[in-house]
Amino acid sequence: SADWDYLSQFLASRGYVVIKPNFRGSTGYGRSFADKGRLQWGGLMQQDVTDTTLWLVEQGYAIADKICIAGISYGGYAAMMGLIQQPQLYKCGVSVNGVMDLPSLKSKDRNFVGGRDWTKGMGLEGDKDANVSPQQQAKRIIDPVLLIASTNDARISYRQTKRLHKTLKRMKRDTTYVELDTGTHYMLNSESRHGMLLALEQFLDI
Repeated sequence: SADWDYLSQFLASRGYVVIKPNFRGSTGYGRSFADKGRLQWGGLMQQDVTDTTLWLVEQGYAIADKICIAGISYGGYAAMMGLIQQPQLYKCGVSVNGVMDLPSLKSKDRNFVGGRDWTKGMGLEGDKDANVSPQQQAKRIIDPVLLIASTNDARISYRQTKRLHKTLKRMKRDTTYVELDTGTHYMLNSESRHGMLLALEQFLDI
């Protein structure tokens, strides 16, 4: 789209190729396309991201051994699941206010307005939530990760991100945790965005 995307523009200004795939479940392509993401967390939605990454390499846009997967909210979840399902494809992962503990979110998010309907579409049809949840599959994360969370996020508790960081730390994984005091779930103010971008730049420049 022609919308301004500060995160993509920031990364591009540092010389990185950025692609944001419209995986099944994305909005903007009609109800039918959006519904195809229902109960496909860690399934077809994730496969679409994988296919896009492979296409980038095949087309020569990306260097195969220098790809990092990153995202905010669901994108943070997809980033961690990418590391879990495709460790040979990605060299690092970044989550910002991501869903790290799917079973916990589904049980608690029903308290929010609209949460009950939203959680009905989470998870993978025919599989247990724990099997497609970063926290419960943390042992499969072997690549470096950057985990960023806002303490005033009212949609996804920062404690999910902090807990995954502690879990990875206990397993001696390469994990960095950055906690921000402002921004809410959507990183709406300049302070939170600056903190996020600074941490992201430092992490990718290792």
